[in-house]
Parts: sequence; structure tokens; C-alpha cells
Amino acid sequence: MKHSLLFAVAVAGALTVQASGQINGAGAAGYLERGSRMFDDLNYTGCIDQMRAMERLTPSPGQMEEARRLTALSALYLGHDDALQLLQRWIADYPASARREEMLAAVGDWYFHRSDYPAAVEAYGRVDRDALDSYVAADVDYRQAYSRLMLGDTEEAMQGFSRLARSDRYRAAGAFYRGYLEYAAGNYAAARTLFKEAAGNAELNDVAQYYLAQIDFVQGDFSGALSLSRQLLKNDAVEQFAPEMNRIAGESLFNLGREEEALPYLRRYASTTDRIRPSAFYILGVGEYRLGNYQAAIRSLGHAAASDNAMGQSANLILGQSYLAEGKADGALMAFEKAYRMGFDRNVSESAMYNYAVAKSEGGRVPFGNSVALFENFLREYPQSEYADRVRSYMISGYMTDNDYQSALKLIDAMNRPTPEANAARQRALFALGTREYSSGRLTEALDRFRRAASISGADRSIARQSLLWEGICQYDLERYDAAVRSLDAYIKDARRGDPNTVIARYNLGYARFSQADYKAALTDFRDVIVARPDNRMLADAYNRAADCLYYGSDFAGAADAYDKAFALNPEAGDYALYQKAVMSGLQRNHKQKIELISDLCRRYPTSSLIPAAMLEQADAYTAVGDNNAALKAYDNLLRDYPASTYARQGMLRKAIASLSAGRRKEAKEAYRQIISSYPTSEEARMAADDLKRIYADEGKLQEYSEFIASVPDAPQTEASELEALAFRAAESDYVANDRTERLADYLRTYPGGVHEPQALLLMAKAAEAAGRDAEALEYATRLTDRYPHADVSEDALIIRAEAELAQGRGAASLESYRRLEQSASSPRRLQQARLGVMRTALMLDENATALEAADRLLSSSAENLTGLQEISYDRALALSRLGRNDEAEAAWALLAASPEDEYGARAAVSLAESQLRSGNAEKARATADALINANPPHAYWLARGFIVLSDALRAQGNGFEADEYLRSLKSNYPGTEAEIFDMIDSRLKQQQ
Repeated sequence: MKHSLLFAVAVAGALTVQASGQINGAGAAGYLERGSRMFDDLNYTGCIDQMRAMERLTPSPGQMEEARRLTALSALYLGHDDALQLLQRWIADYPASARREEMLAAVGDWYFHRSDYPAAVEAYGRVDRDALDSYVAADVDYRQAYSRLMLGDTEEAMQGFSRLARSDRYRAAGAFYRGYLEYAAGNYAAARTLFKEAAGNAELNDVAQYYLAQIDFVQGDFSGALSLSRQLLKNDAVEQFAPEMNRIAGESLFNLGREEEALPYLRRYASTTDRIRPSAFYILGVGEYRLGNYQAAIRSLGHAAASDNAMGQSANLILGQSYLAEGKADGALMAFEKAYRMGFDRNVSESAMYNYAVAKSEGGRVPFGNSVALFENFLREYPQSEYADRVRSYMISGYMTDNDYQSALKLIDAMNRPTPEANAARQRALFALGTREYSSGRLTEALDRFRRAASISGADRSIARQSLLWEGICQYDLERYDAAVRSLDAYIKDARRGDPNTVIARYNLGYARFSQADYKAALTDFRDVIVARPDNRMLADAYNRAADCLYYGSDFAGAADAYDKAFALNPEAGDYALYQKAVMSGLQRNHKQKIELISDLCRRYPTSSLIPAAMLEQADAYTAVGDNNAALKAYDNLLRDYPASTYARQGMLRKAIASLSAGRRKEAKEAYRQIISSYPTSEEARMAADDLKRIYADEGKLQEYSEFIASVPDAPQTEASELEALAFRAAESDYVANDRTERLADYLRTYPGGVHEPQALLLMAKAAEAAGRDAEALEYATRLTDRYPHADVSEDALIIRAEAELAQGRGAASLESYRRLEQSASSPRRLQQARLGVMRTALMLDENATALEAADRLLSSSAENLTGLQEISYDRALALSRLGRNDEAEAAWALLAASPEDEYGARAAVSLAESQLRSGNAEKARATADALINANPPHAYWLARGFIVLSDALRAQGNGFEADEYLRSLKSNYPGTEAEIFDMIDSRLKQQQ
């Protein structure tokens, strides 16, 4: 630019000679002269004003050309957006001008100063360099070379900067950038020479010295690097280079063995930049470790340990030692394992393995880590290691520590003469596997494990006794009641005084004997449980079962007293006790009290599954006291409130029978006709049809009866033909004996609408369900439930239908089927199944209020021995959480999490920790996850989720390294194949990149 200005001055001087005095003239020449002078003085705004004023006069073509040139260049130097347009228009209008190449170069300058390097290179390429004077040509060479450097075109950039060696203005800059290119290419000798040349320029000295310090450091001249970096820091020359000079000084001092002097430099480096080199982190970490600052060492080494090189391996070893010094065995274990596996330095790997064994002995955990395999690999690689004997000793308990019980058993079973320690390990492994099998519902496999654990002679008697208890529980669940009684009785006889599990054994023994119908012995067992005073829920249940035993023994007064005590202990779920007490009152002919108790039951427990049965009992009680009007009203209320239930149908039938017995034949006929019309496919309709036929026969009106039956769709047939009955029985027998359905299908084709069609449809639906043919199962179940909604077998079909609909992704339809079952359930057990289905399906559909209501109804009733209590409690908490009632949800999950050996206990622990983390309580979340992991539950998926939420909690507390190492270790070791686990790991690790 200076050359252009000087040229403009020269031109102006010539004009002055030729046109003296015109600078103050009012004509075009005066304006051009004044504008030119302003341009030379860098007053570009004034220049533009003079040129615009001149254009309003009558300038000559030459004056106009020069005015437009100066205007375009002034706009360029002022940074105006229209400068490019002005330049390009001038070039187009004056293609033969001597200034053309200069103006083409100015176009390149416009792009260059806006950092649009591709366009700048292209624009400079259009310039005829030889047509430029040397001054402007040097500008073009420099800017074109710099643009190519910015575009990564190093070869062309190097050629361009080399041309500047002849330029006084750009010689030093050219040498600097050539030095930079040689430095970037690793040609340090050439780079050093060029940087030293550039350092002779005062403006470039400091930045050249910066790169010379880098070269000294890379070439191992730490004294030289230290001297240069300290001088630059002292001069405070280039602020942005200070962090790197602190690093060079610090690392140079470290390499010179002056570690304590190195730390202040590296601390300043780490505090002034976000992009810290791993080597600096490593040196900082080693220094802090040697000073005993283990927390600081962990923070620094955690960054260096990510490097996949020998330094990273060493960083992991020292990181593990820092964790051990802080008492954090988990972090130590993961760091040592990583150092061992990296393998860059065999001595470091050997030391890391020994330290791994130490951390393992101190309780360190690695997600699904296989320490035995690691120990075995170590001994293969380092058979003569000084640590070999110590590692072998850790192998003895390795499988057990890793909970790899299957491998432990395989190893022990292969021993010719197992040691007492090996037999003890075998017993513990069998027992642990038994509990896992039981929790997973594999009862037969669990029973085998417990039997083997109990039979090992000379092993732990306590484990042998507990195995007997579990044997009995498995046998009971398998409905092998005789065997359950023997096992449980043997456990009780062998139990020590004060054994807390004795009451559980006695409780289960009572149930086993109760299932054998040995009510006298069961009563003794339940009374023993009562004497032991367990928790209120078990105690109340024991009173209920004792009362049942007394009831079956016809001691109605004793039963009523026991039901009373059960109710007092657990009134929240006292519906069964109150109902049974009412029944006892009726059996003792105290029907008035029965009526009052049932009214109390209906008021206290309006959602109980026992209400329909109770209303039926109350109607019977009214009949017993001769209050027929109240009885009829009670039957009507039952029909109104529970029209789809079997109790409503039974009530209507009893109402009809009562009317007939009282001689009210018209009312009886009407009641029978209503049953048949409303519930044509039910068993009650068949019984009503038989009674109604006899009434019409007595009246001599069988034709009228036949017409009525014919008018009701699906009404009961008079009787099945003998051929039809034989065909169904043969088809049913073939299915039961041979699992074949061909004859059933043939029956359905041959006898459409036959008497046994509901049963045949159910068997076909069951067969399709068992074979996994959901669409076929749904087809048969739907035919049955739609055509025979009141048939006895329709309840089984509704369950098949709901499950098949759910399998097809039709959640809303499945929920509706479960709701139908809830309305028509004929027993507390069936109602429990319906409500479980409602709860599960509603949760899947995010209908959380519905799910919560179903769970509450399940938990509020003692009418049926509740199965799946943990699942119900978990799902209830989940619904509460989704409804925003987090405190209640967390309290419920905390109770379940106390039993992580149960799948829902482990699941609850994960949900609790996640909820605590969402609430911002990372410390509580970490403690919850730790407790789950330490319990080492047998549920791999939920244990993996526990490690993931632990990682999240650690990250929330600022411990990113340990958080990431847990995830990496989990990814390497997790034995499952669930994509969700790996997606959760990868998404978290990706966020940290």
C-alpha cells in the first residue's frame, strides 16, 4: 500500500508542476487534486467526499477514471461492503488501463482481509505479477503465500514465502513462515536456522524464540528450552504463549530432575488453559503423588491416563496407587487393570498386576470383572515374577469373589481330592446359584442346587440348614407338598435356638400342611408362628390361616376369634378377615350380626374383590331371617353394582329359586327368563333353562318355552347330541394325551355353536399360545369371549386375549380386556390376575393414575395370598414417580432396595438412585448405587444399570475419570447382549469426547 501512496504523491507532484494553483480550484481538477492529497494522507473518507463532488461537475474521462480508482481503493481501505463491487466495476470499465493489474490485486486484498482465503488465492491468481512493480508484487506474494498456508497448501505456501527472500519488507516474515512449515514437518534443523534468521527482526523475535524453545524441548535440549521459556515469561512478550512456555519450563525442569521447581510452572499452565497436554498432567500428577497430595494427583493423572502410550500406562499405575492411598479400592482396581492390559512396559504391567491383587483383596470392584482370568493370564506371561506366589493365593478365592460360581464349581469338580476349603467354596457356590435360580423362577434347577449344598459333608452346617429351608420353599412352590413338609420339618428340628429363619420355616410348613388338607397340623404350625410374633403382615396372615384351619374343623367360634385378631393387626388389608368373620356368624346362626358385618365390610373396603361374594352372602342372610324383601333388594343391588360378575348371575338364580319356593311362579319365571336373556352363555343360564323348562312343562306350555329359547341368541340348547358329546370328548382326550388339536378343529367345523364350543375354543387358544402363535391364540380367545362372554371358561380366554393383544403392541385393547376380566372375575385369585394386568398394561401406556389405583387395590386386600408383592410395590412407586409424587416413590423404592437379591429390589435400587440424581442429590445416589453393587445381586442387567447410575453420580460430583473408567470396564466385561446397556454406555462416553 505504501508504494501506491508514494506513487500517488509522485503523480500529484507532477500535476502540481503542470497545473500550479489548481489545488484550491473549484473545477474538477481541483477536486481531483485535493482528493489525491487526502488519499496520500490516509484520509480515505475525505477522498471519497472530494471524488463524489467532482463527479457532479464535468470531469474529463481521465479524471473520471482516476476518481473512481481512488474511490474504490478508499472504500477498500475503509472496509466498506461495496468496495468489491466498486473495484470490479472499475476493472470492467477500464480493461486497458495501466492500473488494471494493481486493481486486480486489490480485489485479492478485499478477500484476504476478510479471511476468505480460497477466494483470495483465486483472485491473486488472475494478477499478472510481472506487470506489477516490486513493491506491490511483494504484497501479492506474501498474501498469496499466507492464504495458501491457511488452506493447508504447504508446498505452494513454501514457494511463495521463498520468493520473499528478495524483499526487504517481507524477508523476515518469509523466513518465519518457512521456519514454521519446516517445524510442522519435523525438519527441526532447517526450522531452527530460519527462526534464528526471523529473530533478527524486532517484531518477530519473541514469536521466533517461542518456536526455538519448542525445538529445544523436542530435541531434548531441556536446558536450552528452559532458558528460552523463562526469558520469554520474564519479558511477558506474547501473552497467548505464556501457558505453553509455563509447560515447556515445567516439563524441562522435570526432565532435568528438578521436580519441585517444575510444579509451580505446571500449575500455572493448568490454570490458564483449557487444552492441557497429557504430559503436563502426568508430571503434575507424579509430583503431587510424591508430595502425598493424592486427591490432586488423582485429578491430574486421570487426564494423562487416557493416553494410549507408555506414559498413559505409567499414569494408570500411579493413579491406582493414589486411589489406594485414598482408600478407594474400586478406582484403584480399574486403573491397575488398565495399566496391566496396556502392555507398553512389561515392568509396569507386572507391578500393576500385583497392585491389582492388593486392591482386589481390599474390596475393589470392577463391573463384571473376571479377576481369575486376569490372574491366569498374568502367570502365563510372568511365570517367574516375584509376585507369582501372591497372585496364586488370590486365585483361590477369585472365582468366588467374582461371583462366577459356575466356573468355581467346574474347577472344584475337576479336582481329584478337593480340600476342605474347596468343599466349603463348592457349598457356597451351590447355595448362591440356588438363590439365583429361585429368583429367576427356575424352581427345579434351584431345588437341585439346594439339595447338593445340603448334602456336602463336613462343610458349613449353617449353609446346609439354610439349603434345607430353601428346598422346602422350592418344593412348596412346585406343589410337592409332602416333600416340602419333610424338608421344612428337618430344617426346624436341626435349627439352633434363636435362628431367625425358624419362624419362616414354620410359616411355610403351615402352608404346606394346609395345602395337604392336614388342617390340624397346619393349625399347630400357624400357632407357633403367632407365638413367635413376626412382623404384623405375617402375623395377621398366620391368624387368618389358623382361623381357616379352625373353620375347616368346624370350630366356628374359635375361627371368628382368630379372624378378629387378624383384622386388628392389619386393618388396612382386613377385608378377608372381616368377610370370614361374617361367614362364621352365619354358620353360628347369628345372621343379624352377619348382615351388619357385611355392611361394615362394604363400607370399609368398597374396592375389595370380596364385595360381590359378600353381597350374595348378605342376601342369603336376609333370606335366613325371613326378610325376603331385603333379600330381593340385596340381589338387585348385586346385579346393579356387579352385573358382569358370576355372583350377580348366582344372585339372580337364587332370587328365582326363592321366588319359586315362595310360590311366586310369575316372578320366578321372569327371573329365570332374565338370566337366560342377559347371560345366555353362562352355566347359570343353563341351570335357569332347566328350571324354566320344568315350570312351563307343569303349565303345559313347552311350545312357549321353545319359542322363548329360540328367540335368545346363544341360549342354552336342550342338550348336546350324543354324537356331538362323543366328538368333543375324543378331541379333548387327544389334546390332553398327545397335545394335538386336529380333532378339536374338526369338532368346531362340524358342530358350530355346539354345547362344547366354548371349551373347544379355549383349548385351541391355549395350544396356539403355548406354541407362540399369538395371532391364532387371539383369534380363538376373541371368538370365545365375544360369543360366550358369560361362560365359565371365558375368564381364562380373556387372559389369553389380553396377553396376545399386548404381544401385538395393542396396549389399549389389552387394557380393555383386563378391565373386562376385572368386572367379571369369579374369584379373588382371578380378580388379582385382572388387576395385575391392568397395572402392568396401564404403566406401559403411561396411564399412571390407572396403574396406581390398580396397585392400591391389590395391596389393600387380603382375600388372596398375594403373589408378586415386590412387583406391585415397585410398579406403584413407578406410577407415583411419574405422577410427580417423588418423595412417596423414593420411600417405597428404598424399602424394596433393602432386598437386592430380589429382581424388583435391584430394580428399585436403580430407580431410587436415578430419582435421587434427578433431584440433585448425587451423594445419596452414589450411596444407593454402591449398596446395590456391594450386594452383588444375581440380576446382571440391573447390576449393570447400577454401575451406570454410579458413573452418573460420580460425574455429577466432578469425578469424571472414575465415572468413565466404570463405563469402559462395564462395556468390556458385561456378559449380557442387551443393546440398551451398550447404548447407555456409548452415549455417555461420547458426550465426554
